[in-house]
Amino acid sequence: MGNDCLRLIAGLFLATSLIGCLDGASDIDIVKEGRFDAHPEFKIGETFDNRSMCESTSWQMVQDNRGRDLVEYRCEIVGVNDYYHKRLVALAEKCQESLNDTSPNPFRARLKKERQEELDSIDHLKSEVESAESDRTKRLIKYHSKKADEKTARLEELDRWEKNKIANNKTTLSKVNQILSGFNVASAYEFFRWSVAENGTFVLIEGGVGLKKPTDEKHHESTYGDRQMRLSVGYAYENRDLRHAFTGTHDSSLELHCQ
Repeated sequence: MGNDCLRLIAGLFLATSLIGCLDGASDIDIVKEGRFDAHPEFKIGETFDNRSMCESTSWQMVQDNRGRDLVEYRCEIVGVNDYYHKRLVALAEKCQESLNDTSPNPFRARLKKERQEELDSIDHLKSEVESAESDRTKRLIKYHSKKADEKTARLEELDRWEKNKIANNKTTLSKVNQILSGFNVASAYEFFRWSVAENGTFVLIEGGVGLKKPTDEKHHESTYGDRQMRLSVGYAYENRDLRHAFTGTHDSSLELHCQ
């Protein structure tokens, strides 16, 4: 197919062939030989098949949920499994370090000191026999009692928080170790899908990221909006290394945390 066999119309997502140039070509070849009018310097295939963020690329025919035959391009993103493995190991280390930390909580020491100061103030006021029954002394005792109660309540809240923290970290560490011991291979791919008409016109209709975390049995896809799809096509032509772009998807988190 010659370089002049495609002319481009109607913006980024649509291209059409000149009559006779694509006779006998498959839908996949039609797309791969096409050019976006925003990026006319390179064919779609030669650009999308030579990206540094892709461990491998593939083209295939798929059907969407409306029964349409689509040309699908996939870029298997490099380093996804290593990314999650490193995150899990770091999280396990953080949990274990937290559980091993027996140093006193400085906030607890401060609260105890402040509470004791309030109690000492009450004892001092009560020891002044001459004024112990005065209205002013009673108001001061009530004030310091209230402040002491507030410190006690905060200390009790801190106790609950620390117990919950220990329990959460133990649970998280157990889950992380379980994931690491039976580690499912994590992977992600970026995809773009085109619809090709009988006359050779084709249109890019969707793109996005498929992600399989180590806790997943299969990939889950998140589709781009129009703006993000335009940006992602542009990034492909710039050959930007966006191997961690999958972390921006809504379901990329492992939802495991240590305090």
